[in-house]
Amino acid sequence: MNISDPNEFNSGKNGSNNVGPIETNQEFNQKVDDQKRIIEDQKRGALRAILENSSIERLNRIALVKPDKVLQIEDYILRTARNHGYSPYRKIQESELINMISMMNETTEKSSSRIKICRKGVFDDDDYEF
Repeated sequence: MNISDPNEFNSGKNGSNNVGPIETNQEFNQKVDDQKRIIEDQKRGALRAILENSSIERLNRIALVKPDKVLQIEDYILRTARNHGYSPYRKIQESELINMISMMNETTEKSSSRIKICRKGVFDDDDYEF
């Protein structure tokens, strides 16, 4: 290695490749993105096998407004199909999907706590002693 040549270190003549770790991070990120896409495609395929077209359309409309809610609904549908089994001859209709969504809404409303704030009045009798 010649110290007088400033381009030698950056050009890769010394055998070291400075771009390696950056490329491996990019490759790793690419692989992670590919795996996420594959999982998402499998999930959509499973939902297409379980749901009727009208139910899929309803989920897509809900996704426009509340994407996080749709993820919960899809996970619930896939979980129940996995646990209870499903028949490919009988798909989930839109009315059944609506019932599932309303059940999920009821359970989340019950589990969420509500805080009621009671403010003291401006002229309360306890404030003044005669």
